[in-house]
Amino acid sequence: MEVHVVASSFTPAQQREIALRYVKLRRGEKTPYAESLGLRPHVIRKWISALADGDLDNERFPRKTGSMTKRDISEVQRLRELLAQQQAQAEREQEKLVRKLAEHSAQAERDRKEFARQLALKDAEASKWEKAADALGKAIAVLHDLGEPHGKAEKSSQ
Repeated sequence: MEVHVVASSFTPAQQREIALRYVKLRRGEKTPYAESLGLRPHVIRKWISALADGDLDNERFPRKTGSMTKRDISEVQRLRELLAQQQAQAEREQEKLVRKLAEHSAQAERDRKEFARQLALKDAEASKWEKAADALGKAIAVLHDLGEPHGKAEKSSQ
């Protein structure tokens, strides 16, 4: 007793993989492969035709479709591998950029804290000079209130 799987139980991605493997097989290996999956060879050939027309992912199976050669299958595989490599490289580059961004953010935070510390020191120093200037201003005002010019006050104290 043979068990046949309903072709629609495979996802388009699985159908694509099965079709690509099937095309690479030699004569005499295809029917056993199809049967090992519980499929009939004509179903996989429909998938191959739909794949060649770009309709497999849309699950559209028109009556008359194109054909795919082993060279086409090899090119599809090569392009898929190239795409996977480029995606992996893009992910690596993205990880590098994320690390650099984190490093720059940390450095910017350190710089901000250092700037705030230096600003606080400068503010404290400016406050000290403001108090000194205020005290000098008051001292000068007291001297003016006493009615003595600057030079006389110094001479009389000697």
